[in-house]
Amino acid sequence: MLLNAEQIAQLAEKEGMIEPFVNQKIQLAHIPSYGLEPYGYTFRIANKIYYSAPQLALGGATALKLDGITEGWLEYPEGTKIKIPPLALFLCSSLEYFRLPPNITGLLVGKSTYTRQGICYLMTVVDAGFHGNITFGLVNLSGREIEITLGGGIGQILFIEGEPNLNNYAYTGIWQGSQGIASPLLHKG
Repeated sequence: MLLNAEQIAQLAEKEGMIEPFVNQKIQLAHIPSYGLEPYGYTFRIANKIYYSAPQLALGGATALKLDGITEGWLEYPEGTKIKIPPLALFLCSSLEYFRLPPNITGLLVGKSTYTRQGICYLMTVVDAGFHGNITFGLVNLSGREIEITLGGGIGQILFIEGEPNLNNYAYTGIWQGSQGIASPLLHKG
């Protein structure tokens, strides 16, 4: 069953499923909307991201660059607008920390504000029982720069409730308790 706003709010407020939790949709002129939706929750992008650009020959250039770098950590104040170059990959994390109960799975989807501009979301399923910040990727497939706002709404999580399983199985993988961006791409041997 897909959880509705009332069910999400109850789990967030009584069991800490989302922190910080915004119990309504916030729409401001200078930042993409975020907060509780009728059947999901629009989460925000944290202000620290990891940027990686492909090594391509585009118009004589050997690499795409952002702030003079082709790969590395970027951290800006919340509310900063950054431009994602074409074909660039950004690894990001949710500003919110999630604690999913053992019978609730999260499905991540992109925010239409950015999808309509050409942002491809590299999002996935958040396993039941997971707790931590959610790591996800953004790729600009539009062929032009796209501006995103750090601290603004970036994607939506839909919560799906399943029947309790007999073995009380819940996620216990290596990303459990992750804070910020967690990715094997950043932990090269």
